[in-house]
Amino acid sequence: MNGLFIVLIFAVLLYSIYNKFKIKIYGDDVYKIGVLGNDKNIIKYGSMIQSLSKENLEIVSFEDYDSLMAAVNNKNIDYGITYENYFIDAVLGLNSYENKIYKNLQFCTGLYFNYFQLLSNIFVKDDEFSSKFNKISEFKNFKKTYNRNLVIGTEDFKSISFINLFILLVVFDFNPINYNKFDYTKEYNDNDVFYLIDTEENLTKKMLENKIDALFLFRTFNDKTINYIDSEKDIIYVDIDFETTYFDQLFSIYYFKNSNVLIGVDSIDDLLNKIGFQTRMSRTVMITHNSSKEDITYSILKTIYGHNDYLTNVLTNSTQKLDKMHNYFEPIQLAFVDKNIPISNGSRKYFKELGFIIDQEYIIDLLELKNNEKLKCYWKYKKIGLEKFKL
Repeated sequence: MNGLFIVLIFAVLLYSIYNKFKIKIYGDDVYKIGVLGNDKNIIKYGSMIQSLSKENLEIVSFEDYDSLMAAVNNKNIDYGITYENYFIDAVLGLNSYENKIYKNLQFCTGLYFNYFQLLSNIFVKDDEFSSKFNKISEFKNFKKTYNRNLVIGTEDFKSISFINLFILLVVFDFNPINYNKFDYTKEYNDNDVFYLIDTEENLTKKMLENKIDALFLFRTFNDKTINYIDSEKDIIYVDIDFETTYFDQLFSIYYFKNSNVLIGVDSIDDLLNKIGFQTRMSRTVMITHNSSKEDITYSILKTIYGHNDYLTNVLTNSTQKLDKMHNYFEPIQLAFVDKNIPISNGSRKYFKELGFIIDQEYIIDLLELKNNEKLKCYWKYKKIGLEKFKL
């Protein structure tokens, strides 16, 4: 009888252990990350997070940024990767989101930066070939010089490239016109610029065959398409001289200054052989909802920041070792966000561990310590022997 009782206890314990093991290995807790189906870099980044993370992540594709954010806001998916400008609008009720605020959205982290990149064939300003069109503002004289209007190629209407090209042209007082609506019988104004929509492959071919004058893409550093065109023909990376416009005053909440972007730079030795141009950059971000699990968000962020160099080097097609430190941005540039945007608890916890978020009480104590006159007098020397002192 005692033997049977012992066997029964052993069976119960074994079953309990089995269930715990089963839950750990085969648990059905799946966390969904939404990506934009028309953005290859977002798809790539999402897939890399999925493969690197210890969490059970599923990638879900969406047709556009609004349906993705709506799915996160409605808690149909747990996370989303999208463009920061639309995320800010959706949370604060700005622009197209004035009447439909997504109140449940929260910021997780920035992931990487895209840049305005305008490539142009080489056009000279005068018959003496003394100077070239180097700035976008100078293209206002393009028709006077070449007796026709400029044609710029870009991606489809729902792409971030098209949207930013449209903003760019309007800010510089150009009038964007769809090339498909070109009328040979009509006389166009000097500020009319035609945009041609096509696939990336066809745009590359058209640029190489001089069938378009310029190409605009909103991409990361060292984009493969841009680098390929640059290697195949002589082009100019057009300076986007924003200081002559109201762009920074109007869009500074979305875009950041990076006054001189260097193309194809993997090391300091590359600097002598590379060129730079003026532009602006904007982040691609990861978002979540206000009911997401703190520990899962924390775990995902730990994966992202722990593999930051690898993720960025893969995304920017680096020719160096993928774990080598990149020089494109500092990790803290991914963590900051507008003060009116809510931060998820998991992100807040991780940022505090990194020292990116400091409690107010700590700052007050630190200021009081630094203002202590006795301590200032005591630490008269910054260094004594081999020891360095820091207040």
